[in-house]
Amino acid sequence: MKLPTALLLIIGLGFSGCAEEKSITEEAFIKEKEGKKSEALYLYSLALKKNPNYPAANKRLGMILSESGDSVGVAIFHLEKTREFAASDEETDLKLFDLYILTEDFVKLQILLDELKESLSEEDSVFLDNMAQCHKNPAKSKEIANKTKLTPGIQQFEFKLNILNGCRKNAGLQQING
Repeated sequence: MKLPTALLLIIGLGFSGCAEEKSITEEAFIKEKEGKKSEALYLYSLALKKNPNYPAANKRLGMILSESGDSVGVAIFHLEKTREFAASDEETDLKLFDLYILTEDFVKLQILLDELKESLSEEDSVFLDNMAQCHKNPAKSKEIANKTKLTPGIQQFEFKLNILNGCRKNAGLQQING
């Protein structure tokens, strides 16, 4: 886990109005960092029973669930809940972008892109727009994949590489190695 994400989680935990769900979520986060995801899932769920709108627990639960192809819908629910009750953060936004592409929910994808345009650089905004178009319109994916370049910008280079490689795969092009 990258430091900014951990820092955001700790900051988010600090603004909680209820000490009980904060404490449970902190314990869950420790279990998650130790690789004990089943225990972390249980504890995040327990925190959400105390407060279903608790952003830190919703975010981490959504992130863990997004790792399983069988739980994508539930992951989206929790990540959307995070955005509803907390300030937007890049990790949550990019994970939702990825999941909307995976589920081909292009309506929600476009809404998210419209919201993100205000906070992203022009270059990152164009990149995400191109990737959305690539997945929405397979007939144009080769053209889009060939013209899209990876440059520094969005902090999560791996995310950009994965999305671009998905586009290149749709176009029948060779994958790019990071």
